[in-house]
Amino acid sequence: MPKICEFNGMKIYIYFDDHDPPHFHVRGQAKAEVYINTGKYKNGTLPLKKQRDIHVWLK
Repeated sequence: MPKICEFNGMKIYIYFDDHDPPHFHVRGQAKAEVYINTGKYKNGTLPLKKQRDIHVWLK
């Protein structure tokens, strides 16, 4: 699983052979999976500040 980005204590990973729809994995103090197209959470949760950071990064 290649790490594509790291910031504010979070690491962003994408599995190239993962299932659809496209999403990325956030790892840090909390874990989540986020859909690339919508920014909605597939699994997990993040603190509010981290959620804002992820959505800014995604845009």
